[in-house]
Amino acid sequence: MGMSSEKNLWSAGVLVLIGLLFLWLRWEGLVDHCLWFDEIYSAHAASMPLREMMPFIARDLVHPPFFYVLLGGWVSVFGDSQLALRYFPFVVSLLSLAAAFLLMRQLRIGSTGMVAGILFIAVNGLLIKYSQEVRMYSLVVTLSLFSAFLFERFFRMGKGIVALTVINGLLVATHYFGFILIVSQIAVVLVWQRIKIRPIVLAGGISMMPVAVWIGYVLSFSRESEALGQNIGWIPAPGLFTVLNSIFDFTEPVYFDAGTSDLPTNPIFSIPMLLLLIVAVAFAVREGGVKAIRSGEGLFPHFAVATFGFLIVLVLSLILPYSIWGSRHLLVLFGPFLAVIAIALSSSTWNHLKAIPLASISSIALMAVVFGVLQPRETRHIWCAWEKFAVFLKERPNLNEPIYFVDDLAAYHFWYFSRRSQEERPILLLRNGKIRPADDDYFLPRGFQGVTRTDRIDASRPFLIGFVAEKWDEDQYPLKELRSSACNPETIEIFEANQTKAFLVRCG
Repeated sequence: MGMSSEKNLWSAGVLVLIGLLFLWLRWEGLVDHCLWFDEIYSAHAASMPLREMMPFIARDLVHPPFFYVLLGGWVSVFGDSQLALRYFPFVVSLLSLAAAFLLMRQLRIGSTGMVAGILFIAVNGLLIKYSQEVRMYSLVVTLSLFSAFLFERFFRMGKGIVALTVINGLLVATHYFGFILIVSQIAVVLVWQRIKIRPIVLAGGISMMPVAVWIGYVLSFSRESEALGQNIGWIPAPGLFTVLNSIFDFTEPVYFDAGTSDLPTNPIFSIPMLLLLIVAVAFAVREGGVKAIRSGEGLFPHFAVATFGFLIVLVLSLILPYSIWGSRHLLVLFGPFLAVIAIALSSSTWNHLKAIPLASISSIALMAVVFGVLQPRETRHIWCAWEKFAVFLKERPNLNEPIYFVDDLAAYHFWYFSRRSQEERPILLLRNGKIRPADDDYFLPRGFQGVTRTDRIDASRPFLIGFVAEKWDEDQYPLKELRSSACNPETIEIFEANQTKAFLVRCG
């Protein structure tokens, strides 16, 4: 067996091991944590026939329909249990591995760059997170990687423009930020391959056409919807900390912040990983030199796509009435970003020092995986209470007792998990000057009729109420209002998570 064959066999074996690591990191804990608000919205939309799904999604304003249509087809075959729902992003993430492999081969970066690039996505915390969440971001990553592969093929060889048009069209139909990737690719062709500008512009226009029709459909519902600020008004404008946090999100090994109570990063591993990647990119830029910049060789086309797209989002977030910044939104740029990383870590960049970056990224990844195993994540979240309460009440006599909530999230969660009860229980959302929701960022889906709004409690008959508080305090609302209505509240169930409690209370 020749040296080349031995090397290929070694590379194939290492890639298989990394592939198994990829699978394990995404399978581990797949159903350990309950569904949360946005996942429930996804499952709710997917359960509808198309004639009901389209207006339901359109009223939400902020997402195109392709992900929901795919998920709807999945649910019709496999059902909507938590495991079946979570399988969908998990399976889509497997396609991202295939897309990354095709991208690495098209870049022609050798076995070192291939192994480093695949290892990078295998342990990437942000990708692990969204491979377990019933949202569109796993699909966004997969389509972005396929787009980067096809763009590299078109840019270098002038081939694959039809496939690129289709993939970019599906990406835009999954997330509006697909527009930004398309515009960035056109800009790069304009700079380095102007002879190909006509086909890439035509392809971009065709990719955008179906979603342009969808946007017109959405606008027909916009007057009956609340302002867009209700959807994205909570997103902060990108300051230095926010931008750095997104950079860490893109490069963080294994760790990801699952909620606002989590640390934004694990600096023990994120800082060394980021420093390694910065040094590697600097080496690649130096290796290419001015000649590569002028001709668009090496990492420069993908670096330009990622950078230009990043700057577009940054500028728009600063000048628009509402910020559109978010690490999950920027995942449309993950394809070109991975291309840059893989080229920067390849042997063509490091030459005889190629063992240094590969050994470094392997060591950081291994330590991050071990640390993640030794430090299991918290899987008990306060929003899980409403599923627990819904299941609990299914086993008790209904007596047509209504249940009141003070938070949209709680009411929606409870409705979803009790929607198939044989005896439907009236679900009411309290809204008045005294009782305010704990979190204004969540709101009931527009046009949704499963929960009734009310400004007062009808204390003339027995009822239930669910709310979140740090402790039982009868001087605070809603308990204070219950006391004033001559109710003697009886606690039925308590759910505790992260030093916060959810109470299920009966009056009457």
